[in-house]
This record gives sequence, C-alpha cells and structure tokens, in this order.
Amino acid sequence: NMFLFPEKNSFGLDISDLSLRLIQIRKNVNKYSIISYNEMPLPKNVFENGEIKNIEFLSESIKKLVSTAKGKRIECNHVITVLPEAKTFIKLIRVYVDNEESLPFILGQELTKHIPFSIDEIYFDWQIMGAFKPRDENNVLIGAAPIETVNSYIQAIKNSGFIPLALEIESCAITRSLIPMHEALKEDNSAKIIIDMGATRTGLIVYDKNAVQFTMSLPVSGNEITQRISEKLKLDYKKAENAKILCGLHEEKCSGALKKILMENVNNLVNKIQEAIYFYEESSGKNNAIKKIILSGGGSQLIGLDTILNEKFKGTALGSIGL
Repeated sequence: NMFLFPEKNSFGLDISDLSLRLIQIRKNVNKYSIISYNEMPLPKNVFENGEIKNIEFLSESIKKLVSTAKGKRIECNHVITVLPEAKTFIKLIRVYVDNEESLPFILGQELTKHIPFSIDEIYFDWQIMGAFKPRDENNVLIGAAPIETVNSYIQAIKNSGFIPLALEIESCAITRSLIPMHEALKEDNSAKIIIDMGATRTGLIVYDKNAVQFTMSLPVSGNEITQRISEKLKLDYKKAENAKILCGLHEEKCSGALKKILMENVNNLVNKIQEAIYFYEESSGKNNAIKKIILSGGGSQLIGLDTILNEKFKGTALGSIGL
C-alpha cells in the first residue's frame, strides 16, 4: 500500500515476532528504487503469537530502527505496516446487496457467521471485486482484526513518534509483493497457494481470481525445525540452526540425517497443504484447480524443501521464491 501514498512522505515497516524491518521506496520516472532500509532483531519477550507484550520496548526499537536506517535518512513520519496473520481474518464472500450504502451493515452481519468475534470487538474493511451490481449478489473481499490488537499496534507506532497511515493484513501484502514479480504467473489465471514460512509461524494463502480467497496457519516454523534438530542431535540451538542452513533436507549432506529427522514436520506440512487444496477445490466447485505452489519467507530456503514438495505434489508446477 505504500504505492498508494506519496512515497516521499511514508515508509514501510514490517513488524514480526522476532524482528523489525524498514524500507522506503522512491519513484524515478517509471522505476521504483529502494532508498532507505534497515533490519533489527527483537528479543522473544516483546511479542507472543502476534500480540504485543512489551509496547514500550517495541516503540523504542522502532525509533532506533528509523534513526539508524541505511541509505537516505528517513525524514517523513508516516508509516505503513502490517497486522499479524495469526490475529487477522480475510475471506472472499458473496452477498446480496440492494445498494452500496447498505453494504457496511450487511457485511457486519455476515462477518459474525465467519469469525469468533462480535461486531463491536473488531475493525473491518472491504473491497468490492469488480463493478458493483445493485440489487444483486456481489463478491466482496472482507478483512477484520480485533480492536485490541489493532489499537496496540497503533499505540506502539504513535509512541515511537510516527503516524500510522495504513495497517494491512499480512496475506494481502505478501500476495501483492509476490504475484506481480513472478513473471511465470502473470498471464496464468489458475489458482495458487503461497506458503509463507517464518521463524515463529507459517501461513498458507489461497490466491485466485486476483484476490486472497482464504488463509490458514500451518503446523511448522523455522524455530520449531531448529528446536527439533537440537533435541534429536543433542546440539545447542545455534549449532542446530547452522546445521539446518548447511544440510537442510538434502539426501547426501550430513549423510541425510536431517532429512530423516525432519520428515515428520514435512509430512505435516504436506497434509495441511493437501487439506487446503481439497477444501478450496470442493468449495469452489472445482472451477479453478490449484496448479501452483509458491514458497516465500526465510524458512522456504531450507535446502531440498522445494524438491520434496514437488515430489509429493506430482503434476503440480512448483515455484520457489525465497525472501
């Protein structure tokens, strides 16, 4: 969303459980360039599954992240950031609407059927897919997040001296970043799955018809994989992390030891992907089969993961993008 605002007056802030990242982009003629960037680790006690536990420390960290940015000095005070996938809800729904004025009320009623919150406990927003059709059914992409979660992110940013312009749902930001950049998918209208593998959690996104269809959390993360290696091989955490990076799931590296240890995690991941494919294709009437899987996030660079997934999903084209 930073492209929707004057780039000289805002910067992007990625907030995750274990790190902060900053980027500012400037347009020069028809080309966008990164002019400022930074990254900073966060200790484990600042967040817990997307919830801020130490707002003062987070605010001070944001200040430091901005003041020590590489490249050009950050001179603006407007921020665009994301809300954690674990605390947000997004879904494409179909609703009958008489007119656009009645849409907020109708969507508010419809939301309560899909999420475990009452309407007074959430913020929500929406986007009509295509041209609005009065007195007819419309496809609407709707997103929601708990008021308490959103307010804590806003307060942390304000306490650091900045003004939040937009708080995005993470899956929307991920798909917009990946899909246009992946040349092989530009002219392909088939449904896609994006697996975003992070240090503390992994999300699955089904993307079809130019919209996020639904998201779900997966039972695997970079830290869990490292912890399993540490326990099975009796290594300290740092050595286990190094082993994961060097050996991964390769058949020959480390004598294939890590592949044997980690196949339970991989099979759990495969089963969840299969469930998502089955659910989407059944619920959509098999109108648009899922034909591509895109890997993103640091965990996607686990050596051999793309090969194993390609073997498990024979006939499915597999693209891999490591960010």
